[in-house]
Amino acid sequence: MNTVAARATARLLPWPKRVDIALLCFIAVVIAYCDRVNLSVAAPTILRERGWDTAQMGWAFTGFFIGYTGFMIPAGRLADRFGPRRMFAFSILWWSVFTALTPLPVSLPALVAVRVLMGLGESGVFPAMNSILVRWFPQQEYSRATGFCWSGGYAGSILAFPLASAILAIWNWCDSQTTCRMGKSSSNLLRRSRLRDSLMPVLLKRMNKPRRA
Repeated sequence: MNTVAARATARLLPWPKRVDIALLCFIAVVIAYCDRVNLSVAAPTILRERGWDTAQMGWAFTGFFIGYTGFMIPAGRLADRFGPRRMFAFSILWWSVFTALTPLPVSLPALVAVRVLMGLGESGVFPAMNSILVRWFPQQEYSRATGFCWSGGYAGSILAFPLASAILAIWNWCDSQTTCRMGKSSSNLLRRSRLRDSLMPVLLKRMNKPRRA
């Protein structure tokens, strides 16, 4: 019986479980940065369709960092209080919702408000991620694990610009259907990519009982 149980729980992958945690954190940061920078790709079309100038569009970009910067320390406190696993999962859910809502506002104040709320969600990513990594990795490996996970932000930017450009090229924006086409592009992208759907349950399962392997 013990042999059967041992085989059932035997690890098939050649690396320790803490590497899985680092990989999942890396993927989460990649997705976060993809969602963060895709608005800049659509900016020229938004300026043309809505008649805004670059200063007005700058407020839409600034709105994200207002929420992101302003809530990062409170997000860290919430991660300490409720646990990094819950905070990380909640952040992913929160910013995903407001990324999907980003195409809907037609006025500048509404768009800025949505971007601020999206920044609030992403502010919990790095505090929660660092708290997770320090629990799973020994001191001599922590810097490497952190550097790898943080590099997901730059990888996300590398992926986001050509991917968002391709989406805009496939689903062209019409004058009377700008918002509908933006929403369609976002929903199609989420359906085609299974990363977000599979990340949260796996992340919750892996981080349920932290231990150093």
